[in-house]
Amino acid sequence: MRKKYFLVFISIILTLVFFPQIIWAQSALLYFSPSSGTFTEGQNFWLTIMVDTKGVAVNAVAAYFSYPEDKLTPLGVDTSGSVMTIWAEKSASNGKVEIAGGLVTPGFSGIKKIASVGFRPKVSSGSVNFKFNQDSAVLADADNKNILNLNQSGQGNYSLAPRPTAPAPAPTPQPAPAPEPEPRFPLISEVELGEITRNEATISWKTDLETDSLIEYGLTADTMLITVADESLTKEHSLKLSELDPGRLYYFRIRTKTQEGVQGATQAFTFTTLGYVAEIKVFDADTNQPLPEAEVKVALPEEITKITDQEGKVFFDQLPLGEQWISVKYQDVLASYQITVTDQEPQSFDIGVKLPKIKKGVSIFWVAILLILTGLVIIVIVTLVRNWILKEREKNIL
Repeated sequence: MRKKYFLVFISIILTLVFFPQIIWAQSALLYFSPSSGTFTEGQNFWLTIMVDTKGVAVNAVAAYFSYPEDKLTPLGVDTSGSVMTIWAEKSASNGKVEIAGGLVTPGFSGIKKIASVGFRPKVSSGSVNFKFNQDSAVLADADNKNILNLNQSGQGNYSLAPRPTAPAPAPTPQPAPAPEPEPRFPLISEVELGEITRNEATISWKTDLETDSLIEYGLTADTMLITVADESLTKEHSLKLSELDPGRLYYFRIRTKTQEGVQGATQAFTFTTLGYVAEIKVFDADTNQPLPEAEVKVALPEEITKITDQEGKVFFDQLPLGEQWISVKYQDVLASYQITVTDQEPQSFDIGVKLPKIKKGVSIFWVAILLILTGLVIIVIVTLVRNWILKEREKNIL
């Protein structure tokens, strides 16, 4: 009976002595912070290795785990801020991370930082998982026994993602293009008629810009189809029109163009070439007496009217060659005549006007009738006045 009690006592003692140590050997934990996340290809990230001693004083920690070399590039081990000061290992290469160090007695306890490990993802998809391997350990300060509970220690599970597509840069605002300067039109001024003969005319003008020279001309404003031009650029222009007809009215317009092709133009102007001088004498066709103050019109491009002098003469100096119609008006008589102008000077034309004749017998008859009628009117008036006077006297007597 006493032996049995002794065995029970020994069992209790062993339990009291050794059971706490077994609990200590399995109480400490290692874990990653953060324990999960998503990391972008080409972007660095750091994981912190933490230890939780569960209140047991420890003086050494060894943390070992592997990483996939095809997915991650190690950046190194950072021990700044670590609870440990003595280092046996701190490397990350060839697919392995090895961190081991310690602290002199009495060591440390609680939740502490061991070290940080940096990586850069090589790929844009997939996942990586970290787990502490069998060589990891947490040694108690009291007896240097490994108290790491490897099965309960944390794991790291991370996803890899493609690097974000950089947003398209905002278009750089471009300054608004400067408006093109409006074309400057050449200004034509000081149009002057120079020497004008029967067959030629010189026209000059000025421009404020250097331009070429061109004149369009013709016998009407709608038929200015003949041109003469000079392509040289200048500000002072002069052109001669040739092969003109004598005594003709011409219409012309000036056009100019700058080197850039900007054009300018004028309205239509006119000029009349010199014609031939002719004397026209108007007389009574029956008596050959000159007819002064008779109107003589020449149907030139511009109608010209002149009045004959006391000798019945009038002069025209702008007559064109060829047949011309002349109208003569004397008192109530209006008649038209045709003359032919030649280049022989001097030249004159006699125009005999047929005036109406007054018959003398008829005139005396009408004068006599007028006198008789006048006498009868006077007799009637005198009779009426006499009768009125007599009646007035009779009234006064009564």
